[in-house]
Amino acid sequence: MKIIFTLAAILISGTIAAQTFTFSGGSGTEFDPYLISNHADLNALNTMTNKGQTINRYYLLTKDLTEPYDGLIGTEASFNGHFDGGAHCITLNIDRTWDRYPAGLFGTVTHGSIRNLAVDGKVRIFKGAAIVGNPSGEAVFENLVNYADVIATDKSVLSGVGGVLGNIVALKKDKSGVTVKNCANFGTISCEGSTVGGVIGYSGQQQGNILHNLANYGHVDAMTQITPFGSRRVGGVVGNPLFEDKVHGLANFGTISNDSISGCIGNASPTDFGELFYDSQYSPTCFTIPSQARSTSRIIGYALKGELSDSAWLFEEEMFPRPKMNGMELSLRVKLYATPVILDEADRLDNITHPFKVVMRNGVTWQSENGRVRIANDGQTTLVSAGTDTLVARLGKYSRRLPIKVNLPTGINDVQTSSESEYNTWFTLTGIKLSGAPSTKGVYIHRGRKILVK
Repeated sequence: MKIIFTLAAILISGTIAAQTFTFSGGSGTEFDPYLISNHADLNALNTMTNKGQTINRYYLLTKDLTEPYDGLIGTEASFNGHFDGGAHCITLNIDRTWDRYPAGLFGTVTHGSIRNLAVDGKVRIFKGAAIVGNPSGEAVFENLVNYADVIATDKSVLSGVGGVLGNIVALKKDKSGVTVKNCANFGTISCEGSTVGGVIGYSGQQQGNILHNLANYGHVDAMTQITPFGSRRVGGVVGNPLFEDKVHGLANFGTISNDSISGCIGNASPTDFGELFYDSQYSPTCFTIPSQARSTSRIIGYALKGELSDSAWLFEEEMFPRPKMNGMELSLRVKLYATPVILDEADRLDNITHPFKVVMRNGVTWQSENGRVRIANDGQTTLVSAGTDTLVARLGKYSRRLPIKVNLPTGINDVQTSSESEYNTWFTLTGIKLSGAPSTKGVYIHRGRKILVK
């Protein structure tokens, strides 16, 4: 049942006018928040934000909103209330590349809080992030998850683009700054500008911010870290943390588009930092930032227990650690992205020369899209042919694509095949499967060996 609330709004003329906001229930107090269950409620929240009437108001999302939402909350003013997503997900379809101001589901959040929310879908913006484009002041952000792919068109030296939060600005030195805890990105973040990160693009200004227990499982697609003009400040988790930031418990379990992007944070400015990790086989980098590079086998399971906080992270055998996010860390999609490929210590995703293992916990299944790898029922693999491939992992209705490159050993007798059905198949040295026996002279792969056909 819809409930209509009327608030008094003082006009410039000095007269009083009635401003009506319609929500699905509640009175806006901490113990009786406005209930949001559809797009109309989100639109009402945008109007209320633009009127500057969200201070000390509370809002609760009551269910997943799967129909794509193309609006923004706070197109003309800052949101200063408290939004609880209830561990639900809003699907987005934001296209705002024409707007030069940082954009997201929420434009600017200054003194309020956003908690327990996931977003999915597509986000095309000039700069910003999927959830909050411009966090500032003393706002609090906790238990936020981004599944959406974010494409930002800004190419400047201060883009401020991330999956969860874009451009954090804390201006008042006597205040506490912005607090960000237990958030994760699973989407692809694409931007050709600077200050880009999987979770947060930029954080800083006059007051340090608290950045604790953040993880990236998605993909950061950005330009090279070093240009003729200096560092681009691009990182797997945070692009540009600044001097007074308190940065602890960050981990990148995702991938990066090139090895000149920093594995975890994009610069070494913070003086208060620690427990920063990245998977060097998923995100190999030549950029030296004070983060600890670990191979997959040394970062999964309980390997980081004791270094990352037990109270803030979930550890599980053969799985990437997950920030505790009000139960969202137990969702099928999060479990899928936390399920790793365990490579030989000498390999990385873009240079696989040894058989490896795909983890099949929690019902995850794997498939080699181009057939260059055989995957056995226990997750052990055998290399079939050289070349690029994509490992596709599935759990329930969700899937994840993980590009790889197989480089077969150079020895004449040490090439392996993938399966019984392909044991009798012939391949070229570039990995192309033949329909039958070779019809021309050359060297081919057959039954696990290189064969010279004369």
